[in-house]
Amino acid sequence: MTVVYVIIALNVLISWKGFNDFAFFQRHKFHTDSILAKKEYSRLFSSGFLHADYTHLGFNMFTFYMFGEAMALTLSPFDLITIYLGSLLAGNLLALFIHRHHGDYSAIGASGAVSGIIYGTIILYPGLLIYFIIPGWLFGIIYILYSIFGIKKQSGNIGHDAHLGGAVAGLVLTVLLFFNDYDFNYFIVAGMLIPTAVFLYLIAYHPEWLLSGKIDWRNNPISKTRGKKDTKPKTQYINREAELNQLLDKVNKVGYHNLSEQEKRRLDQLS
Repeated sequence: MTVVYVIIALNVLISWKGFNDFAFFQRHKFHTDSILAKKEYSRLFSSGFLHADYTHLGFNMFTFYMFGEAMALTLSPFDLITIYLGSLLAGNLLALFIHRHHGDYSAIGASGAVSGIIYGTIILYPGLLIYFIIPGWLFGIIYILYSIFGIKKQSGNIGHDAHLGGAVAGLVLTVLLFFNDYDFNYFIVAGMLIPTAVFLYLIAYHPEWLLSGKIDWRNNPISKTRGKKDTKPKTQYINREAELNQLLDKVNKVGYHNLSEQEKRRLDQLS
């Protein structure tokens, strides 16, 4: 279990440094423009060891300890670190993709990495009871659906995208590392991965769904790659221009600050 304590110690020390050194905190937090424009890719990892306050730090580390201790009984230190860091990176990459048009978006915390450890534990021990009541496999499916809902609704000051990316990475990495050693229940794996795959398809090819909840099937980039000539090349442009004009009209009427977060995000994308 030494590796669990080492990871906790690193989180405590780096977070404490961030609490007391604002410049350090700013230099290492997740920040979209700094990563994409300035190519400060180290933030994809360093931000995962920073926390907002002692409550945030304590909750993440307590959760990591509870699940990391269980995984450490089965995994080697190298495997545990691989899943932890891989989940941290995956969670931040998904957040970066979703917020790639939001230059000022920032985030901190080990939640993505901790989610990966939780899902690694769940897939190894699907009968494990969460909160003493909910079977681990059921909790895993429900929490993935909740994270997708949270990203869609932009509910609360919670990094749902990092949670989702980290959870899926932890699940996949655990299966890849141990598929020869464990008899995984792949129906449970599919139950967690299929909703995620559908969600990733929608945000990649139909981002309008995040704003309106509706899908414009006329905008289908996949079908355009199958050798068929696009006979209506201006349709997509016209649709997007009309949507942009509607949002701009609303800004003129009620002001930018009265737009929902989803409307602001869509306005940035269309602009």
